[in-house]
Amino acid sequence: MKTDTQAHGVPPLPDDAIMPMRDARAYLGNISHSTVWRWHRSGILPKPIKLGLRKVGFRVSDLRRFVA
Repeated sequence: MKTDTQAHGVPPLPDDAIMPMRDARAYLGNISHSTVWRWHRSGILPKPIKLGLRKVGFRVSDLRRFVA
């Protein structure tokens, strides 16, 4: 049986892991980059975590709560 992240084409990750934007977009249904930011600004998605100058990610536990 596949875990929820495997079912979305994303490697299995523990709840405390950080999922990069690309994987988060796939996990949320292949949504666009713009949709992620629009959902964040409107309060639908939690605040992303800054991973570098031009890279952000989301806590896996936050994304799992969102899709549940």
